[in-house]
Amino acid sequence: MGTEKGRSTVIAALIGASVTILAIGALNFAGEASEGFKDFMTFWNGMGSLSGKVTLAYALGLLVFFALFRIKSVGRQSLVAWTVVLYSSIAVSSLLLYTPFVHWLV
Repeated sequence: MGTEKGRSTVIAALIGASVTILAIGALNFAGEASEGFKDFMTFWNGMGSLSGKVTLAYALGLLVFFALFRIKSVGRQSLVAWTVVLYSSIAVSSLLLYTPFVHWLV
């Protein structure tokens, strides 16, 4: 019984991290595609538009984590599958953060 609770916490963290990573990539892609969106995402001029993108992505990831943390049935899922999702998210987001790749798509 206790291991399912710990397992559901780990899976919620993996999903939350995946959502955060993908959100950073998607917001960066949107910022490169639209100059107005890039200006809108600038919360602090010292860091540029990345400040807003990262802030929103972290907020979204934390919301997903805390929502899934409350669901007990998440612990019945496979850790391996969600680890693969996390690494896939890292790969996709890395491409979306790489400016020459984004300019090739846009």
